[in-house]
Amino acid sequence: MDPLSLEPSAPLSAPAGRPTLAGVPLFSNLSADQLERLGLRSRLISFERREAVFHEGDEASGLYVVARGRVKVYKVSPRGKEQILHLLGPGEPLGEVALFSGRTFPANAETVEPSLLFYVARRALIDLIHEDSEVALHMMAFLSARLRAFAGLIENLSLREVAGRLASFIMLGAANRLDLALGGAADGNTGAHAGTITATAAGSAASRPDTIDLDLSKTEMAALFGTVPETLSRAFRQLQDEGIIETQGRKIRVKDWRMLEKAAWTFPSGTAGRP
Repeated sequence: MDPLSLEPSAPLSAPAGRPTLAGVPLFSNLSADQLERLGLRSRLISFERREAVFHEGDEASGLYVVARGRVKVYKVSPRGKEQILHLLGPGEPLGEVALFSGRTFPANAETVEPSLLFYVARRALIDLIHEDSEVALHMMAFLSARLRAFAGLIENLSLREVAGRLASFIMLGAANRLDLALGGAADGNTGAHAGTITATAAGSAASRPDTIDLDLSKTEMAALFGTVPETLSRAFRQLQDEGIIETQGRKIRVKDWRMLEKAAWTFPSGTAGRP
């Protein structure tokens, strides 16, 4: 889809319910005048579910920011195996690395559900950074968070069995639910699905939610964990057989948080879970 063919977004005087650049954390420090000028050089684009935002190798002509919905950033091997690098939600940017290098996108991006994305032209963002260095500092903060997420992804793929990755993912979902209930945003709203979580980050046992709603299909979860759906199903069964979780459709009830924490870090090798 060509973003230049769409109407400019209106950051200050948008109709009720329309996303605005003023609500994007990356631009939270901008003045009203800066937002107005940036809005005149940006677009709000509508994407259907599973529609490509960009492909690996496309020219990075601008920055995208999720306004509504979710987007996955992923790589595909020569054999067609998909590895999800990030799952991004509202307020999160994508394509920022390629944007500043002036090169092509290093991965693919596709919507997981119907989504609205802001598109900001590269030149407009570069001009804004020259004008206000705080924008560059905000960008550096997001890039640092992405590096942390990548470190967590590498840890998951190289040091944990699939059952351990699943346990960590469930704990991360609990932390997100708890943090949102308290009015925050888990992991700084920076693509936490691709990262990891410590044993204490999900809060105390008493404060954790009883039930976690999975917002991904098993195929998407398998791609996130670097495995295949069949292996992921065995990992689910293993956690259930150990009395750690119960599942019903896309809902997971954690029966034993202490054992889940242990599973996230010390699940024995050789059991259900090698990729």
